[in-house]
Amino acid sequence: MEPSSSFSKRKNNIDPVELYNYTHASYDELYQQEQFLKYEYIIISKGFLPEGNILDLGCGTGLLLDFLRQKKIKYKRIVCIDPSEKMLELAVYKAGNDPRVIFIQGYAEDLPFDSEVFDTIYMFTVWDNITNKGKAFQELRRVLRRKGIAIISVIDPRKKGTNIDNLLSKLKYIGKEKDLFFMYKKE
Repeated sequence: MEPSSSFSKRKNNIDPVELYNYTHASYDELYQQEQFLKYEYIIISKGFLPEGNILDLGCGTGLLLDFLRQKKIKYKRIVCIDPSEKMLELAVYKAGNDPRVIFIQGYAEDLPFDSEVFDTIYMFTVWDNITNKGKAFQELRRVLRRKGIAIISVIDPRKKGTNIDNLLSKLKYIGKEKDLFFMYKKE
């Protein structure tokens, strides 16, 4: 596992993993509605339903699982990975004993999986926290099966006065619902 310093520091020089460990108990109350809007947009409106083995890359407190259960959307298996120990603990608690769900503490830049094991990868509200986006995307491509899709959400860079980074500009733009959404399909 890479050290948390692999993540971008926020304006006030706080490591996002430390921040999420500190704020985990209030995360759902603060962000569930916003995250559910994003899930609704991608999964329901745009039709990017979970297929096969799913990776929730940056799962946080397990809100994607909450959404899938609430909407009664079926899934085969989902692996939830996040660098924040406290966010993961909350996600594990909320998931109960569902044998289809696996939780792992880890980083996008160093995924502890064999190559080509996931059919669907969701990466909601994570991209902006990653320092080495090239390495993270390389890992995402490595673990994605042929014909698999990855959905990446990014905070609208116009809010920050920046442009989309070069890597994302090569992906298919899907649309906007709070975040900007991009899709990568492995051929």
